[in-house]
Amino acid sequence: MRPNNHRPSSFHVAVAGQPNTGKSTIFNALTGLHQEVGNWAGKTVEKKMGKAVINGETFQFVDLPGTYSLLARSEEEKIAVQHIMEEQIDAIVIVVNAANLARTLNYCLDILLIGVPCILAVNMADVAQYNGININIESLENALDIPCIELVASKKRGVENLRNVLSLPIRISNRKLLPELIEKIPLELKEKYKEILKIVSTTSEKNIDMERLVWKAMEGDTFADKKIKQLIHKTGNIFPEIAATQAQTARFTWIQEILEECIIAEEPQETLTQRCDKFFLHPFWGYVFMAVILLSAISVGLLVGYPTGIGISILIQDISTFVVNSLPSSMPMLTALIQSIFLSASALVCMVPLIAVFYFIFSFLEEIGYIPRTAFLMDSLMTKLGLNGMSFIPLLFSLPCNIPGIIGTRTIAHTQQRLHTLLLIPLVPCSSKIIVLLTLCTWLFSPIGAIIAACGIMGFSFLLFMIASIWLKKTLMKGENSYDMLMELPLFHAPNFQIIGLHVLHNVLAFLKKASAIILGFGVILWFLSYYPAGNINSSYLGMIGTRLEPLASFMGLDWKLLTSLMTSALSRETVLPTMALLYNVPIESLKVTLQTQITTASAISFLLAQFLSMPCLPTLGMIFKESNSLKKTFFVACYTILLPIVVSIGTYTMLTIVL
Repeated sequence: MRPNNHRPSSFHVAVAGQPNTGKSTIFNALTGLHQEVGNWAGKTVEKKMGKAVINGETFQFVDLPGTYSLLARSEEEKIAVQHIMEEQIDAIVIVVNAANLARTLNYCLDILLIGVPCILAVNMADVAQYNGININIESLENALDIPCIELVASKKRGVENLRNVLSLPIRISNRKLLPELIEKIPLELKEKYKEILKIVSTTSEKNIDMERLVWKAMEGDTFADKKIKQLIHKTGNIFPEIAATQAQTARFTWIQEILEECIIAEEPQETLTQRCDKFFLHPFWGYVFMAVILLSAISVGLLVGYPTGIGISILIQDISTFVVNSLPSSMPMLTALIQSIFLSASALVCMVPLIAVFYFIFSFLEEIGYIPRTAFLMDSLMTKLGLNGMSFIPLLFSLPCNIPGIIGTRTIAHTQQRLHTLLLIPLVPCSSKIIVLLTLCTWLFSPIGAIIAACGIMGFSFLLFMIASIWLKKTLMKGENSYDMLMELPLFHAPNFQIIGLHVLHNVLAFLKKASAIILGFGVILWFLSYYPAGNINSSYLGMIGTRLEPLASFMGLDWKLLTSLMTSALSRETVLPTMALLYNVPIESLKVTLQTQITTASAISFLLAQFLSMPCLPTLGMIFKESNSLKKTFFVACYTILLPIVVSIGTYTMLTIVL
């Protein structure tokens, strides 16, 4: 870590803190639009960096993942700890919650023990005052011996003061914290600490703060414990098992003494959050309110996002028609290429309104503090599927379209659970799949038969989803830490729409940047194969591939036309029925009669299952690639969602031909 005895040309400042302290709000207030969103090297965790010029000097800010302490466990915590401990940082802005200083100062103490220049940003001062908590910032600053700034970052109150402090030289706290903490542990443990410290101090390691290393080992830090065992050549426990608890008790005793000097608390009254939680966490009404809120959110997303996307799609199609009609008829190859570009662009751009709306909805619900409460309510049910409550919202929001569900996985803190949920989302049928299923069921079966077939297929799909979730937990995720949910229910508070807007803007741009390559690339290839060489799908390369795959289609009880229509639906589910009409050479309104005469009951059910379980569309695959930042994982999703419907379809058709 860079010592702060000189002023470098560009200052590297980390914004760190526990979850739900407003850390990202402060980062956004400092950097505004001057941000870059990517991923940490070799990781799938989002990395946010931003620039700001303060009093003529350039600052590089990094928004570290929220973590409760420097005892790294999850991938996010490891990233935050590694960045703080190993990178060249000039200063750290430690963000704490003014309404809950006793808990959030614990993280501040971790940073102070390292000995790095830092500033304490006491955020959510308005919430603290509303709850009768009055903080004497000057007393807190004197007690910690570091600059302390009171903020209401959501309203940008105090942000300018933070900027001014950042522009001044920031020094390391001179308060001797570790000796104070050691004085608060029991005598036996104190003697053990001194004994271990004396041994390790005689080793050849000279660039390590041995006092802090021994203390962290006593607290249960696995890295520190391992390092000391190497230095003293010992295996087994160095400290008694109760040592970590006693060390934590010393910490909170020290924090409580600080708070007694700095806080004047009025008689506590029932807060807005407590009043709301009587309803939102009620064992009956909590589920009712959750159903209303989430179904309303989905409805708003569909009513706003879909029509806007369709309007954009129609506009692009009109432009495409005009351009294609302007081309000479003697150039079918160029025509096919132009059409493929426009159709792929349409599939990409028409998803943007839907993505933006659902990003807004997720950000809004998370900003006001509601998302953790739905996770709390659904945790017991999701645990039976090998997940926890944090996976519920993304899976629910995958029903209208898989893309919002994939977006929603960002609310899941545990990296492996996020991946687990991401791999499951393609098994959640989107609204387009459901519409095609219901349409074909009403065409191919009697009214009662259509209801039985649709409910049976959707029920079977849900059964596969449950089996896949449990299988993933026991195989690919085997050996990972438990997904037991340890979370905080934040206070309800008014949303900051500027912060939400910035979040939506950055994530939509990131989607266009990363997903456009796979969507446009595969889309151009797919549509080009559909039209070349003669501009007719029946005699196109895709048609040729379909006829070559007819043996496979026959095992599934299908003909090559049905199989080809499934393949073209990869670009968009809505193309299934138009493609079938094109391949059977009939108007779409006559497709019902054609299918009834050419498809048996066994073939119909086989096709419906294959369609319902088929590979997600290319925009969804593009979003999976964006969120996982891994071609390998995206390829895995594509493979299993191609093989699964084929296997299920063959098995179902074989069984039905025996029974029927």
